[in-house]
Amino acid sequence: MTDGNETGRRLEIGERAACPSCGRRSVVPVVFGMPAGDLMEAGRRGDVVIGGCVILPGLDPTVACTRCGWSDAPAGPVDAEADQA
Repeated sequence: MTDGNETGRRLEIGERAACPSCGRRSVVPVVFGMPAGDLMEAGRRGDVVIGGCVILPGLDPTVACTRCGWSDAPAGPVDAEADQA
């Protein structure tokens, strides 16, 4: 499941996919870098998970579940609650 959704394509901001761990439709894109106002607001709404400024190619998730914290990162789960605070 490359991009965390049934179609195999990348999720857009505001799109949600079913989580393979908890089954809820709460998988959203993970974005990296310094977020601007619109992106911060999308994070507060739960439309994206803010991944931070440090990018580790091949280790960072592209999608994550805002409910259970599942992500497609090989390094482990994303703390969804901390990223949404």
